[in-house]
Amino acid sequence: VARNSLFIALVIGITSVGIGVLAAYAFSRMRFRGREALMIAVLAVLMLPAVAALAPLFVMLTKVQVGDFNLRKSLLGVALAVISGQLPFAIWNMKGYLDTIPRDLEEAARVDGAGNFAVFWRVILPLSTPVLAVTAFFGFIAGWTEFFFSWVFLEDPKTFTLAMALNGMVGQYSGNTPWSSFAAFSILVALPVSVVYLFLQRYIISGLTIGGVKG
Repeated sequence: VARNSLFIALVIGITSVGIGVLAAYAFSRMRFRGREALMIAVLAVLMLPAVAALAPLFVMLTKVQVGDFNLRKSLLGVALAVISGQLPFAIWNMKGYLDTIPRDLEEAARVDGAGNFAVFWRVILPLSTPVLAVTAFFGFIAGWTEFFFSWVFLEDPKTFTLAMALNGMVGQYSGNTPWSSFAAFSILVALPVSVVYLFLQRYIISGLTIGGVKG
């Protein structure tokens, strides 16, 4: 179950950062038709509760069937369902950070002959390390602790997640919950998140506080 949760957490963290930073850069730096409407749509999706997307996601993912593989019953399907709600947060969060990066730095790089991709890769991404770390961290947490979609979508015990295993311990023995084992398992579940936070702490703090003061 730990590997299942780790797979979901990594897919969500990497995908939300990879796709989110591209969309955030477009919203922050480019002017195109429908930009404001798309930003409103991102905000609207961000405000929707996960339960509102359950039924349509269930139907859409169930229709993706390749042989014996059904996307809805897989870990990838759960990850995609969580990403649908995590991605708007990633875009909005990173867009706000990118707005604080001076455009003069990009213009200086272009004067030196850098193209759009080079500016994004060599200037924007290195300066965005804190917000990338914050977004990846929240994506990792969302995947590692995911329960809602897993409980509804997954049927094979081999695909169950840590949160589902914890839930299964409640009332496991004739209606009596083994609270000591439950508490020990909860600590083990929380430990990887704590380790990731300690590893990314300096980036997370700077990413959350950037823009808090003007100067």
